[in-house]
Order: sequence, then structure tokens, then C-alpha cells
Amino acid sequence: SSQHMIATGSNAVFERMLASKCSSWSQKKGCLAALESLKTLLDSLDKKLLTGTPLTDAEQDLYDTVSINSITEKEAIVKREMQQQVEETGNLTKREKETLLKQVTDRMDNATKELKEAKGPKKKEKLETMLGKMKERKSKLEKIDPKPPQKLKNEAAITKLRVEIRPLLKMEDSAKGRLLSIKETQTLARKDEILEEIEQLEVRDWRLTVPNKLMVSCHAALESGMV
Repeated sequence: SSQHMIATGSNAVFERMLASKCSSWSQKKGCLAALESLKTLLDSLDKKLLTGTPLTDAEQDLYDTVSINSITEKEAIVKREMQQQVEETGNLTKREKETLLKQVTDRMDNATKELKEAKGPKKKEKLETMLGKMKERKSKLEKIDPKPPQKLKNEAAITKLRVEIRPLLKMEDSAKGRLLSIKETQTLARKDEILEEIEQLEVRDWRLTVPNKLMVSCHAALESGMV
């Protein structure tokens, strides 16, 4: 499965999957979050073993097939690719650009406050260097011409369902505070079906399944009773 290959595959295989399945910066960020979650889970299993508590079969299988060192290496690969996407290719959507600009601006504000309160030349020099790098990053981000978002594989079907659900949501909103008629109840039953269909279509898309699929792999052991 995809999640098994992400977790246990070689770095070369992982890099190919990252390039083909996680082309956007946001997808890479989701993949990174999933890897971090998996590493946290593996660390928890280590601690569980140190207390003498036996692992369940699912936990043992995860522990035996995935190493923290491998996950750490893959995290480094994702971080490198994310950095290159910002600093070299500039392949960002408008939302991603805004997110990164806010992130670097907040960090600059915090560093500026620390610099004003800093005591000692070494600390001031360190903060000034950090601020200089942040300013460079902000300047690069501001020059990036945003790209249109990558289309979802099932975008057409999802759009059609969202159009269908709009009048149902209006009906539901207008009916608040009163009893629904039998016809309205029957009509609104379709709303839940549509929401479920949209969710199923989105889950099939790698934009969402990179973190989600790996999370399933990460937390399979938790379902067996791990705390």
C-alpha cells in the first residue's frame, strides 16, 4: 500500500513518491506532519518496552518494520524539497505564499523583540544574523508569482455535489426553530448522503490521503489499546 511504502520504503523510493504524489508545498507539509506523528508513535512504543510492557501484535509489527532513523531521514528529504520549492522554483499557490509570509513575518516580529531585550554582544549578533536571513526569505517570497492550485482528481464530481447541496443547506438553515415537514425531512436526508460522498471523493485524492493514509498506519497500534 502507499502508506506502507512511505513508512518502510527506501529513501530513493520515497523521493520518487514524494515527487509524483506530493507536488505541492502543502502536500509535502502534510507528509511531513504524518512522518512526525509516526516518529512520535515509535518513540512511545520504545518507552512502552522500557517499562516492560509487551506490545500488541499490531504494535510489534509496526515497531519491527519501521525505524526512527528511517523516518528522520525521510523528514530531512521532505524539508529539503519544501525549502527548494520556496527558494528555487517558487512553485507556490496564493494561499501557500500567504501562509509562509505570515509565518516569516511573525518570526521577524518575535526576533526583533528579542533583539531589543537581548543582553550581550554574542546574543545580539546571533539575532541580527537570524533577522537578516528572515528578511531575505521574506523578500524571496514577496517576489514569487503564485501558481493556480493543483486540481483535485475528483474535482468535477465534488463541484457537482457541492452545487447540489447548496439549496439543502439553505433549507436546513431556514427550518431552524421549527418542526420539519415529512417532505423536508426526506429531502434533507440527501444532505448527509452528499456530505459522505464528498468526503469519500476527497479521501481518494492524494492531497488529503498523504497525511491521512500514513496516519492510519501510525495509529493502527493505538486502536489495540496503546496509551
